Amino acid sequence: MSMPPVIDQQDSQLRGALEAALTPLMVQRPRFTETDLRRAIDRAQLRVQYQPKYRATHNGWAVAGIEALLRWEHPEHGLVYPLEFIRLAERCGLIAGLTDFVLQTGLDQIAEWNRAGHKLDLSVNLSSTLVTDADFPERLLDCLEARGVAPEQLTLEITEIASLVDPGDTLDILSRLRMKHFGVALDDFGTGYSSLTQLSKLPFSEVKIDHSIGLSLPKTPFGRGMARAIIDMGHHMGMKVCCEGVESAAALEFLHQAGCDFAQGFYLARPMEPEALLDFIAAQTP
Repeated sequence: MSMPPVIDQQDSQLRGALEAALTPLMVQRPRFTETDLRRAIDRAQLRVQYQPKYRATHNGWAVAGIEALLRWEHPEHGLVYPLEFIRLAERCGLIAGLTDFVLQTGLDQIAEWNRAGHKLDLSVNLSSTLVTDADFPERLLDCLEARGVAPEQLTLEITEIASLVDPGDTLDILSRLRMKHFGVALDDFGTGYSSLTQLSKLPFSEVKIDHSIGLSLPKTPFGRGMARAIIDMGHHMGMKVCCEGVESAAALEFLHQAGCDFAQGFYLARPMEPEALLDFIAAQTP
């Protein structure tokens, strides 16, 4: 009996190893329903993590603030991230409630840190429904005043899609927020359809370079060119610029040389629980 070629055996072993490695990655997450999400809200399964946001200084980078990020602690499936349920929340009318939960939780945390002498700025993603809610700026100011938090400590991040829902109402609400000294950032900049139009017409104080561009730094000419163009344009329009998706020391060095104001990404810090944040900041080297 002839033996199979050695190369065939090796190929078979390689295929087996690849299948074993990839099978867990191909297991699809469950498709959550409105009932699942409402149950999560009722049973207090939602929580907020905080990712440090770094500011450029003459000596490097230092933590200047945090971004509040929603998480779902599912009893069976573990930590569920917003990409898996935000669209569901929008379809079933729960997104405003989730945004309010993140805002209230984040502001409570900032107020606690203020009292302890730790001054940090907070960034929160704003639902498109609130961008057209005429009463939102006044309600938000009341929330901050009740907690002793200054409006300058809060930046609201909206996407291009949110800013396009109703341009007239959006302009009115964002203008009123800016008059009350809240920060307003255009999120995910560099990948949408009307970025330049939105930047020129709406009163943003900050623009955030999309993480897909940050991930390409400094490896590709396209990423370097896009980042420099956005940084220069933002500064010419009187805005601060933050780059997301920073994954390497080389990317961070490029951004520092390019004059970027802020940076976020896993290279700098991953999202973490509030109890761990102050210890993390204290351990940072200037």
